[in-house]
Amino acid sequence: SRPYAANSSFAQRLTVNGTLRCLYWRKMVKPGAPSALEESRFKALLSTVTSSLPDDASLRSQVGESLEKQWNNPRHEGLNEVLGTAGDWTPKSARQLMFFPTTDQASMYARLIRDAPAGAPSNHPQTSMQSGHMVMLYLHHVPHLPWGSFAAPFITGGGLSALASLMQSPNLYLRGQAIDSFLQITAGSASVFDWWSPPVTGSTDKALHDAMIGLASIPQWMEGLLLNSDAATSYPGGPVQSLQLLAFWLSWVRKLHSSNSRIYLSRTLLAALRDWGAAGMSGTECVDEPLSEELLELRSKLFADFSREGPIEGAVFTLPGGAQQHVQWGDSPADDMHTVATDVTQMSSTVPTAVMEPVAEEAEDVIELGDEGFDISADDNTAAVANNAAATPSPSPPPRPRPPPSSKSPRLHIPLILQGLGHHGRCC
Repeated sequence: SRPYAANSSFAQRLTVNGTLRCLYWRKMVKPGAPSALEESRFKALLSTVTSSLPDDASLRSQVGESLEKQWNNPRHEGLNEVLGTAGDWTPKSARQLMFFPTTDQASMYARLIRDAPAGAPSNHPQTSMQSGHMVMLYLHHVPHLPWGSFAAPFITGGGLSALASLMQSPNLYLRGQAIDSFLQITAGSASVFDWWSPPVTGSTDKALHDAMIGLASIPQWMEGLLLNSDAATSYPGGPVQSLQLLAFWLSWVRKLHSSNSRIYLSRTLLAALRDWGAAGMSGTECVDEPLSEELLELRSKLFADFSREGPIEGAVFTLPGGAQQHVQWGDSPADDMHTVATDVTQMSSTVPTAVMEPVAEEAEDVIELGDEGFDISADDNTAAVANNAAATPSPSPPPRPRPPPSSKSPRLHIPLILQGLGHHGRCC
């Protein structure tokens, strides 16, 4: 073929072993670039993700552009540090991990989505890995991949505790993605997995159930739910989503893990349940946002249901490290009880605690139940219990973004998606 000039802008003339070679720079494949087959798979994934978003052309375009940017520029430096591995990560393997994780790689997401270590610099690799992988988990892997190829190995690999650790994140967008992903998991991936059927010992189902009940020993689980019960310290839609999550978990524990189908809640948790979604419960400035009918109806049913047994009584049970209990279940309060831990961190005395608003006279029949009745507003047995119950994590969350005027998808909050994709902060 006709050789190009030596000074050509897109070719270079080289002689190797006497053979004239032409390198066409414009057509050279970038090292690690995706193949035609991989590009085709990505386009199909992109179509799946964007078609699941609200019917907003601008939003879908922004999401598509951001995912394409991450697809074309995958981050592989720092993966070994984040995952604790010694592998040879390349742009190609990093791209697969983010967009097309194998079943074996699904468990890696439990590490990928966690926060950077306390005191880590802002450029810690965990920070850059967290946002992109959390977005893909939220938008694609949990809702669209087969249960057995992602959700199940993610859960058994520590995924639930990883999501629970983000429920108090100062980043409200990241917090919302974590809680929403949690809800999708409890739904069993479009009813593929039935959480309400007793598992067979030794099966994968048993490992999934062990992970779900294991949340009882993770302080961030109940603390995260309590924090998001307050409209002033959560994200748009956060109170109702966290209430749905609490409703699932308490009902699931009672049905499958309490021998007599009875569980007992602390006065702090009952008080939060009664006022769930009200702004200013934790002492923060009130936000003028009406509560949805869905939230009001659900909290009324849950309070009436779970307050029937009365609050946890007697000496405060303290777990190793000083964690307090909020939930007990077993044959009776006098027997050995299972407990749900809350944060053991000693908070400053200036941290606001749950504020009990006076109950209207006409609502007293809801608070006082049974022949003898009980008062959930009574103090818990120690000041420490009340102090740590619904503490707001430090640093304080940023001002809450307002929800969009309308959305055809109640599950997907536009600000939550855009934050994770870098439109409200650098992520890719």
